[in-house]
Amino acid sequence: MASSPLAYLNAIHPEARSALPVQVGLRTIPVDEIAGTAVGGGDQRGGDFLPLKPFRSRNWHGRWQRLNRAQDDLAILPPIEVLKFGDRFWVVDGHNRVALALYNGQPEIDATITELVPPGSRRTEPILELAPTIGGSRALRTAGQGQRPSELLSHEDAVSREPTDDDT
Repeated sequence: MASSPLAYLNAIHPEARSALPVQVGLRTIPVDEIAGTAVGGGDQRGGDFLPLKPFRSRNWHGRWQRLNRAQDDLAILPPIEVLKFGDRFWVVDGHNRVALALYNGQPEIDATITELVPPGSRRTEPILELAPTIGGSRALRTAGQGQRPSELLSHEDAVSREPTDDDT
């Protein structure tokens, strides 16, 4: 996988350029349904989503080590960003996180999805409610920075989750 170039959405499906982007939201997707990259430079990455050796900088090595440590520490990594076209996903942001998932045998990964709907077609993904995703994401990012989320963010989290016995 590492030696063959990563598939590029617009090279495989040029018709994707005329598709309508529809925001779907955040959900978990199967790693094996990620087909390649949605951004240029796919020929600089291998099929394992890592940069090919000539394109690996010292900065990249440090980032890869931090990702591995975060995985070992069971840290929550940000979701990747993908475009869905047909029945496959194409990475916009998060190539190294996809590579980490592949190398560790992780079956699924969190992703923010935008579906590309060709003219005359209908979307295949249900539109998820974005308010809980946005509220949860802001609170999580704030907490990840070592700060306590504001009352507003805490309230959004409380609204976005299912009630429990503790709430009664």
